[in-house]
Amino acid sequence: MDETGAVKSDRIFAVGILKCPSPAVVQRPFQVMRDKNHFYQELKWNELNRRGLLPVYREAVDCFFRCGEATFASFVADKATR
Repeated sequence: MDETGAVKSDRIFAVGILKCPSPAVVQRPFQVMRDKNHFYQELKWNELNRRGLLPVYREAVDCFFRCGEATFASFVADKATR
């Protein structure tokens, strides 16, 4: 589970969660991807175009989709909308 935005100061706030009955199914390929690319930082989507990270991020997302057991859900709040 992770969030983006600050509840008090940002207009947009979002929370996402990845659910998997067996976390190793996603975690093992993800760790292999990290080791292969020497990428050990947190994935930050605002850095997607920096330093040629698109292939690394694409491979990270593929780790999720290849497992077949994981689900993702999110909630996005726009505080300007009432």
